[in-house]
Amino acid sequence: MAYYGPIGAWQHSLATLSYVPGWVGFKARKKLHRAYVKRALEHFEVIEKGLGPTDICVDLGANYGVFTKQLAATGAQVHAFAPDPDTFAILKKNVGGYPNVTLHQKAVAQTGGTLILHRLAEGIASTDEKRSWGSSLIASERSSDTDKVDVEVIAFNQLLQEIAAPIRMIKMDIEGSEVEILQALTAEPEANDIEA
Repeated sequence: MAYYGPIGAWQHSLATLSYVPGWVGFKARKKLHRAYVKRALEHFEVIEKGLGPTDICVDLGANYGVFTKQLAATGAQVHAFAPDPDTFAILKKNVGGYPNVTLHQKAVAQTGGTLILHRLAEGIASTDEKRSWGSSLIASERSSDTDKVDVEVIAFNQLLQEIAAPIRMIKMDIEGSEVEILQALTAEPEANDIEA
Protein backbone atom coordinates (compact mmCIF):
# COMPACT_ATOMS: atom_id res chain seq x y z
CA MET A 1 0.00 0.00 0.00
CA ALA A 2 1.03 3.60 -0.51
CA TYR A 3 2.91 5.41 2.24
CA TYR A 4 1.90 8.96 3.10
CA GLY A 5 4.16 9.53 6.10
CA PRO A 6 6.87 12.18 6.27
CA ILE A 7 9.54 12.09 3.57
CA GLY A 8 12.74 14.08 3.87
CA ALA A 9 14.13 16.25 6.64
CA TRP A 10 11.56 19.06 6.24
CA GLN A 11 8.52 16.79 6.59
CA HIS A 12 10.13 14.87 9.48
CA SER A 13 10.69 18.21 11.24
CA LEU A 14 7.07 19.16 10.63
CA ALA A 15 5.93 15.79 11.98
CA THR A 16 7.94 16.37 15.17
CA LEU A 17 6.62 19.92 15.54
CA SER A 18 3.04 18.77 14.96
CA TYR A 19 3.00 17.41 18.54
CA VAL A 20 3.85 20.80 20.02
CA PRO A 21 0.75 22.31 21.67
CA GLY A 22 -0.68 25.56 20.38
CA TRP A 23 -0.02 27.59 17.28
CA VAL A 24 3.32 25.93 16.32
CA GLY A 25 1.82 22.44 16.34
CA PHE A 26 -1.26 23.63 14.48
CA LYS A 27 0.80 25.23 11.70
CA ALA A 28 3.07 22.18 11.42
CA ARG A 29 0.06 19.83 11.14
CA LYS A 30 -1.48 22.06 8.48
CA LYS A 31 1.70 22.13 6.33
CA LEU A 32 2.20 18.38 6.74
CA HIS A 33 -1.42 17.72 5.80
CA ARG A 34 -1.01 19.73 2.58
CA ALA A 35 2.06 17.66 1.67
CA TYR A 36 0.23 14.39 2.31
CA VAL A 37 -2.84 15.47 0.34
CA LYS A 38 -0.68 16.53 -2.61
CA ARG A 39 1.12 13.18 -2.60
CA ALA A 40 -2.15 11.24 -2.24
CA LEU A 41 -3.75 13.10 -5.17
CA GLU A 42 -0.69 12.56 -7.36
CA HIS A 43 -0.74 8.86 -6.47
CA PHE A 44 -4.47 8.65 -7.19
CA GLU A 45 -3.98 10.19 -10.65
CA VAL A 46 -1.22 7.70 -11.49
CA ILE A 47 -3.39 4.75 -10.46
CA GLU A 48 -6.50 6.17 -12.16
CA LYS A 49 -4.68 6.49 -15.51
CA GLY A 50 -3.76 2.81 -15.34
CA LEU A 51 -7.22 1.47 -14.43
CA GLY A 52 -9.13 -0.72 -16.84
CA PRO A 53 -11.81 -3.41 -17.05
CA THR A 54 -9.75 -6.05 -15.23
CA ASP A 55 -9.26 -3.83 -12.16
CA ILE A 56 -11.41 -3.72 -9.03
CA CYS A 57 -11.97 -0.55 -7.00
CA VAL A 58 -14.03 -0.08 -3.84
CA ASP A 59 -15.76 3.14 -2.79
CA LEU A 60 -16.57 2.99 0.92
CA GLY A 61 -18.84 5.91 1.74
CA ALA A 62 -19.86 6.47 -1.88
CA ASN A 63 -22.48 9.08 -0.94
CA TYR A 64 -23.97 10.36 -4.23
CA GLY A 65 -21.36 8.67 -6.42
CA VAL A 66 -18.95 11.41 -7.51
CA PHE A 67 -15.89 9.26 -6.89
CA THR A 68 -17.72 6.10 -8.05
CA LYS A 69 -18.50 7.77 -11.38
CA GLN A 70 -14.88 8.87 -11.81
CA LEU A 71 -13.61 5.33 -11.21
CA ALA A 72 -16.32 3.75 -13.39
CA ALA A 73 -15.32 6.00 -16.29
CA THR A 74 -11.97 4.15 -16.41
CA GLY A 75 -13.76 0.87 -17.08
CA ALA A 76 -12.76 -0.60 -13.71
CA GLN A 77 -15.22 -2.75 -11.76
CA VAL A 78 -16.41 -0.56 -8.87
CA HIS A 79 -18.12 -1.67 -5.65
CA ALA A 80 -19.85 1.34 -4.04
CA PHE A 81 -21.17 1.26 -0.45
CA ALA A 82 -23.67 3.70 1.09
CA PRO A 83 -25.85 2.66 4.06
CA ASP A 84 -28.25 5.60 4.36
CA PRO A 85 -31.49 4.71 2.48
CA ASP A 86 -32.03 8.29 1.26
CA THR A 87 -28.44 8.66 0.08
CA PHE A 88 -28.47 5.20 -1.48
CA ALA A 89 -31.53 6.12 -3.58
CA ILE A 90 -29.64 9.09 -5.04
CA LEU A 91 -26.48 7.00 -5.53
CA LYS A 92 -28.54 4.42 -7.41
CA LYS A 93 -30.06 7.15 -9.60
CA ASN A 94 -26.61 8.65 -10.32
CA VAL A 95 -24.55 5.52 -11.04
CA GLY A 96 -26.93 2.55 -10.94
CA GLY A 97 -27.02 2.38 -14.73
CA TYR A 98 -23.28 1.80 -15.09
CA PRO A 99 -22.69 -1.85 -16.03
CA ASN A 100 -19.36 -1.92 -14.17
CA VAL A 101 -20.74 -0.57 -10.85
CA THR A 102 -22.11 -2.81 -8.11
CA LEU A 103 -24.06 -0.96 -5.43
CA HIS A 104 -24.27 -2.11 -1.80
CA GLN A 105 -26.71 -0.53 0.64
CA LYS A 106 -24.49 -1.37 3.60
CA ALA A 107 -22.08 0.28 5.96
CA VAL A 108 -18.55 -1.09 6.30
CA ALA A 109 -16.70 -1.37 9.60
CA GLN A 110 -14.16 -3.64 11.22
CA THR A 111 -17.01 -5.71 12.71
CA GLY A 112 -20.27 -6.60 10.95
CA GLY A 113 -23.85 -6.69 12.24
CA THR A 114 -26.64 -4.15 12.48
CA LEU A 115 -25.93 -0.71 13.88
CA ILE A 116 -27.66 2.63 14.18
CA LEU A 117 -26.76 5.25 11.59
CA HIS A 118 -26.91 8.67 13.23
CA ARG A 119 -27.83 11.57 10.98
CA LEU A 120 -26.81 15.15 11.65
CA ALA A 121 -29.25 17.25 13.63
CA GLU A 122 -31.38 19.61 11.53
CA GLY A 123 -29.79 22.76 12.96
CA ILE A 124 -26.28 21.56 12.04
CA ALA A 125 -26.82 21.12 8.29
CA SER A 126 -28.90 23.36 6.08
CA THR A 127 -30.22 20.67 3.68
CA ASP A 128 -31.16 16.99 3.78
CA GLU A 129 -28.25 16.37 1.40
CA LYS A 130 -25.73 17.87 3.84
CA ARG A 131 -27.35 15.98 6.73
CA SER A 132 -26.78 12.69 4.92
CA TRP A 133 -23.12 13.56 4.29
CA GLY A 134 -22.54 13.67 8.04
CA SER A 135 -24.29 10.38 8.80
CA SER A 136 -22.16 8.19 11.02
CA LEU A 137 -22.20 4.93 12.94
CA ILE A 138 -20.60 6.94 15.73
CA ALA A 139 -22.96 9.20 17.68
CA SER A 140 -21.73 12.70 18.45
CA GLU A 141 -23.01 15.95 19.89
CA ARG A 142 -23.90 16.88 16.28
CA SER A 143 -26.17 13.83 15.83
CA SER A 144 -29.95 14.06 15.82
CA ASP A 145 -31.70 12.53 18.83
CA THR A 146 -34.58 11.33 16.65
CA ASP A 147 -33.31 10.90 13.07
CA LYS A 148 -31.63 7.49 13.17
CA VAL A 149 -31.89 4.39 11.02
CA ASP A 150 -30.79 0.77 11.50
CA VAL A 151 -28.32 -0.30 8.81
CA GLU A 152 -26.63 -3.52 7.84
CA VAL A 153 -22.89 -3.43 8.47
CA ILE A 154 -20.52 -5.73 6.63
CA ALA A 155 -17.17 -6.50 8.25
CA PHE A 156 -14.25 -5.27 6.15
CA ASN A 157 -12.67 -8.75 6.05
CA GLN A 158 -15.96 -10.23 4.84
CA LEU A 159 -16.07 -7.63 2.07
CA LEU A 160 -12.57 -8.68 0.99
CA GLN A 161 -13.59 -12.36 1.04
CA GLU A 162 -16.69 -11.66 -1.07
CA ILE A 163 -14.69 -9.72 -3.67
CA ALA A 164 -12.00 -12.43 -3.57
CA ALA A 165 -9.64 -10.68 -6.01
CA PRO A 166 -6.83 -8.12 -5.88
CA ILE A 167 -8.08 -4.58 -5.28
CA ARG A 168 -6.34 -1.72 -7.07
CA MET A 169 -7.82 1.06 -4.94
CA ILE A 170 -10.09 1.63 -1.95
CA LYS A 171 -11.52 5.07 -1.24
CA MET A 172 -12.61 5.18 2.38
CA ASP A 173 -14.70 7.97 3.87
CA ILE A 174 -16.86 6.20 6.42
CA GLU A 175 -17.14 8.79 9.17
CA GLY A 176 -14.75 7.41 11.77
CA SER A 177 -15.16 3.69 11.11
CA GLU A 178 -12.07 3.76 8.90
CA VAL A 179 -9.71 4.08 11.88
CA GLU A 180 -10.00 0.46 13.04
CA ILE A 181 -9.85 -0.82 9.46
CA LEU A 182 -6.74 1.20 8.65
CA GLN A 183 -5.06 0.11 11.89
CA ALA A 184 -5.68 -3.54 10.97
CA LEU A 185 -4.46 -3.00 7.40
CA THR A 186 -1.26 -1.25 8.45
CA ALA A 187 -0.56 -3.86 11.14
CA GLU A 188 -0.48 -6.62 8.49
CA PRO A 189 -0.23 -5.00 5.03
CA GLU A 190 0.87 -8.25 3.39
CA ALA A 191 -2.31 -10.02 4.58
CA ASN A 192 -4.47 -8.31 1.94
CA ASP A 193 -4.02 -7.78 -1.79
CA ILE A 194 -4.80 -4.04 -1.86
CA GLU A 195 -2.62 -1.69 -3.89
CA ALA A 196 -3.81 1.67 -2.55
